[in-house]
Amino acid sequence: MICFGVDINRLTPNLSDVFASALDALSRRTAVAVPGSVLAYDPLTRTAIVQPAVRRLVPLSDDPDTDVAETIPAIHNVPVCWPCGANFAVVGLLTIGDPVLLIAMDNDIAQWRVAGATSDPLDARTHSWASAVAIPGLRPDAGSFLIPPTDAAALSSLVFAELSALQATVEALVTAFNDHIHPAPGGATSAVLLQAASPAAVAPMSSTVLLLGG
Repeated sequence: MICFGVDINRLTPNLSDVFASALDALSRRTAVAVPGSVLAYDPLTRTAIVQPAVRRLVPLSDDPDTDVAETIPAIHNVPVCWPCGANFAVVGLLTIGDPVLLIAMDNDIAQWRVAGATSDPLDARTHSWASAVAIPGLRPDAGSFLIPPTDAAALSSLVFAELSALQATVEALVTAFNDHIHPAPGGATSAVLLQAASPAAVAPMSSTVLLLGG
């Protein structure tokens, strides 16, 4: 239909276009997973403040065909998922800037976090960043990586320091033992009976990893 030289049909979207636009907007704002950067970490509660590291594209309200990049706000009180079970735990220390994988839960998990049992969601929101968890380990291709040895476990800086101190103590004991002079008929004698082995080089990590349990 032409009115004053303008095609009215082109100005009035049909019902299918309206639904398609609404579904597109909904899917763009549905939280699923995204890389994040740690802003703060509490080792006592094992929760973090995480800034999503990838912006989301959203259409302009006055021009749905044009997308703009929108920064997702920082997420507070995010549980950090360390490997653990009833009899073990592998717990680390996160520092500012450490990358993590943010995953949005299907439903609100606040009540489950308190009770630890099957529970009802406190609100009806689904796929919300308010119920996100963080998993350490996802890293960008750029940056430094710990290259694990092929024949040993990669140790953290704290464990590496403890082993280095232990090695120095052992070497001191070996030296003292070897320098000991034994009395013998015809004069004192001594012999090298022990030799400290040189440990394999281990590259320490930048954060501490605590291995708990047995």
